[in-house]
Amino acid sequence: MIKEREIEDIKGNKKQIGCLSCAIQKGEVQSPGGSIAETKYFRAEQDYEYPIPGFVILASRRHFKSVDELTNEEREDFIYFLCKLRKAMREALGIEVVYLVQEEDTSSHFHVWLFPRYNWMEEKFGRKIESVKPIMEYARENLKTEGNIKKIEDAIGEMKKYYKKNFTLPKLKRRLSDIEDEISHQILISEACFNICKAIPIISGRGEDFLPYFYNLNFCKGIASLHSLLLSQSEDEITIKNYIGQRKNQFPTEDISKFEDELNSISDSFRSILPFSLRHKACAHLDIKFEHRDFTCAYIIPGKLNDYIAVIKRLKDSFFESSNHDKNDSFDNIRKQSEFLIETIKNNPTL
Repeated sequence: MIKEREIEDIKGNKKQIGCLSCAIQKGEVQSPGGSIAETKYFRAEQDYEYPIPGFVILASRRHFKSVDELTNEEREDFIYFLCKLRKAMREALGIEVVYLVQEEDTSSHFHVWLFPRYNWMEEKFGRKIESVKPIMEYARENLKTEGNIKKIEDAIGEMKKYYKKNFTLPKLKRRLSDIEDEISHQILISEACFNICKAIPIISGRGEDFLPYFYNLNFCKGIASLHSLLLSQSEDEITIKNYIGQRKNQFPTEDISKFEDELNSISDSFRSILPFSLRHKACAHLDIKFEHRDFTCAYIIPGKLNDYIAVIKRLKDSFFESSNHDKNDSFDNIRKQSEFLIETIKNNPTL
């Protein structure tokens, strides 16, 4: 547990915060101007505390401390993202010199400073690395002015525009209606999986058995589909986030703010009950008492099932209404076939 401390943002607002990076990602505080750019594993934002235009913080999404803890995928993502941000600072803001700083003794969340150098800094404090702290303190004490805040906001806007124009991956090359159909099918698959789980009786003492095995397969597929739709950050995957982005681009005058707010709320609800961060993790990691061998003779946290069913119902109602799909659509035949199979096996334990 990280001890909370009082942090003051660039506009003078104060708040008690533990891990600042985690608080920003959870939406507990807002970084100045919002996210400049994001990847699957990292986010880039204007520094929260020090009012220096173009002072960019590159922070990991995952909570860890040191660069040697990066996974192979994170390492590759990090270096490419860092280079793109540096190029954006040069091309969009005209920043020719940057100091890169990564501290491990003042934060428990991995992040890197892209600290810009301006002429006034050299004139007042020199150009060595030891000048950085005095510059930051000077900025905090003297640069929280309306004019300087405007410069910061303008710099954030220019960075965003440059990054989006030059580095954002192409949108999914599929018609919006095709994406809606794919998302609808994913929702129906998840709904069917959880309904099948609901129909499977929790029977203990039968040893290795098809019933817990079938339950766990459907439980995991239901979660995987939901995670892909609601929480994936991949820009080339069919997700709710990418769908909304493409819909806004295609129909810029359409007001879907209520729909977007509801989907964000649904995503938050799913995130709050999801017991693991990566949908491809082994399901034995869902419960500390659940082991790999239990997959065929124990049920993965059945107490969470109704929570997931509630999430998929909200998602189906909201998405189907907005995309004009029939809310009565379902994979009901698969559910009925599964229920027949379940009853047959339940009543014939010697099978």
